[in-house]
Amino acid sequence: MGETCSKSQSKRQKKRPALQPSCQEQVTASLDRNNDMTKAIEEFHTRNTIRSNNRNSTNRSSMSTFDSYAIKHVQEVLNAAYRGELDVVNAHIGLGFPVDFPLNQSGWTLSHIAAQTGNEIMLEFLIKYEPDFDVQEIGEGWTPLMVAAINNKEKIAEILVKNGADKWIKDNGGKTAVDLAEKYRSSGVCKVLNGSKV
Repeated sequence: MGETCSKSQSKRQKKRPALQPSCQEQVTASLDRNNDMTKAIEEFHTRNTIRSNNRNSTNRSSMSTFDSYAIKHVQEVLNAAYRGELDVVNAHIGLGFPVDFPLNQSGWTLSHIAAQTGNEIMLEFLIKYEPDFDVQEIGEGWTPLMVAAINNKEKIAEILVKNGADKWIKDNGGKTAVDLAEKYRSSGVCKVLNGSKV
């Protein structure tokens, strides 16, 4: 009878759900994610500062220091940008959120998201804040124009080119926006980049 009881207890122990992570473990995991994001932001900033200095352009003052407001609200701005909530994005920019601040670990900015989603209104809105349309994200080294080329966003490419986006910048694989438009068969963007639509 003693064996039966111990076997029964053993079975009960196996059925218990796994314990939730302790508060300390959750805080540690959160800090690790924040450290990863901070490292990604620093890498993004370093990469684009070097590129800017090599091209004799001025460094973006919004990226020269890390803004605690931006770090605190980055996820909210990222979500609002993908949902096309211009009023939310506008409110955060009004409160000091830098227009070229990297929104994720790949270093995508509001301009990258507008290019990917084809949000012309968002892109036109951002122009008044003078974003760096040549800013390269970390993962592939894509500019907003390259993102427009990959996603065949002709109107976005047109807006970017009219506002000074450089179609000859190379990504990490040595490809330009023109190369990517051809690779992804983005015929509308090819026309824009070849000058027939601008």
